[in-house]
Amino acid sequence: MEQKQLQKILQSGNNDKIERAFSSLYEEYKGLLIFILSHYLSRKEDIEDCYNETFLDFFRHASSINSNLKSYLTTSAKNKALDLLRKRKKEQFIEQEEDIKEEEHFSALIEFEAWAKTLIDKEDYQIILLHLKDGFSFEEIGAKYKENPSSIKTRYYRALKKLNKGE
Repeated sequence: MEQKQLQKILQSGNNDKIERAFSSLYEEYKGLLIFILSHYLSRKEDIEDCYNETFLDFFRHASSINSNLKSYLTTSAKNKALDLLRKRKKEQFIEQEEDIKEEEHFSALIEFEAWAKTLIDKEDYQIILLHLKDGFSFEEIGAKYKENPSSIKTRYYRALKKLNKGE
């Protein structure tokens, strides 16, 4: 089917003719578009998604397309595949950055923990973590260690003071 034929059918307003025309185009270009998409994409789901998105866009904009239908559809399919690949590459890059930051954070935390344990005892270090990192109140920490909340608070501030001085 040519662009001029499609335009006449669209202008006729006959929904049955329009539906048959789109169905015909869908079947006519299915193999070609899947072939093009499989050149860029390897996952069947990605190929199907891009194929369907290509036709959805085509159906939405069919009345304003002035170029050759085959050219329009193949270019559109190729662009959908490339957009998906760019998106995946960006997501992968972000994940790698997050992994690196997480590894750096974990490494720094281990270094800090080793340093801190040379200055304060393990239990005081845990009290600091519970309060600062996990947001526990002194009352909750006191209940956990079966100590008075005021003595937990005192231990907390003394441990922080030792860490600040680097004694």
